[in-house]
Amino acid sequence: CTVNYSIGGSVSLTAAFTALPVLTVSPRSLHFGAMKKGGASLARIVTIRNTGTPGSVLTLSAPDITGINASEFAVDTNSCTGPLNKGASCGISVIYTPASWDSPKTAMLNIYSDALKNGTVSVYLIGASGAPMIFVSPATLPFGKIGINPAVPPIKNVVISNSGVSDLVIDSISITDTSSFTIGTNSCGTISRGKTCKVPISFSPPTAGIKDIDLT
Repeated sequence: CTVNYSIGGSVSLTAAFTALPVLTVSPRSLHFGAMKKGGASLARIVTIRNTGTPGSVLTLSAPDITGINASEFAVDTNSCTGPLNKGASCGISVIYTPASWDSPKTAMLNIYSDALKNGTVSVYLIGASGAPMIFVSPATLPFGKIGINPAVPPIKNVVISNSGVSDLVIDSISITDTSSFTIGTNSCGTISRGKTCKVPISFSPPTAGIKDIDLT
């Protein structure tokens, strides 16, 4: 503000105001929840606004991700490539792809601008990753009394479930007595989260007596 005083006693006032941009970011944290190892999350969006004074223009630089687990988070889309006028907004989306089962995973999304105050804002990123969890039922598979070498051997199923987060990989399925029991065709290679598969077991004893085996 400039004040000019003349000899005649008059006073003239001249005021000049500079339009100031203000960087506003929401939300200030993104929570991705638990994901399977190697699986990409849905994108979550951070909104950026210029809430400065009328006539202001906010200029943004390219964002980046830093922190302990920065490599497991990535900018998916970025519409903040040009200046933002007063009241305008844009968005940056982030995805999370855990590379291991340890949790939690954290990083920071850094947003850079030419705002004079708080020109750089960091958004906290957090995700988790869970191991697979195997559940087999039933615990025992009784076939009852069966004749020797029946024409149509009875078949019962063992159900394998994955109640964990990541995919459950079944390397092999075996039994300790292949003379009386046979494992049928099954699709138990990789079991996704919340899915199951069935392992058919048939019983055809070649001799009399109690047959007791383990399925591993």
